[in-house]
Amino acid sequence: MTDIEAPAIVSTGAEFAFNPTCAGYMLESGVIVNIARSVKNITATFEQEDERGPVMVEVKSGESFYPTMRAVELYAKDAPRYKSLAAYTIDNEGSLDEGISSLAELVKELLSVATP
Repeated sequence: MTDIEAPAIVSTGAEFAFNPTCAGYMLESGVIVNIARSVKNITATFEQEDERGPVMVEVKSGESFYPTMRAVELYAKDAPRYKSLAAYTIDNEGSLDEGISSLAELVKELLSVATP
């Protein structure tokens, strides 16, 4: 990650933010942008598009659950930590295209400041 010489967007897994070594590399290497979306909207998107994924069953309890929905629950718990690590946060409550557009605008702004 630290060998990138040209401007680049690097998407890390969520666990990077929780590993102090990885978080340190991220902070040293560039600007961290947190793309935030409310749990309500994430859940609604999964339910609307019926993309909740496979249903699994917990062995001990026999309870069925959607792993993707569990991931959303973890995101809700961890979101403040992601935000605290980031220099910028983009609120992405709209479509995927709107989120990408917001990110592109921020990148253009950052590049214009970085290059005289």
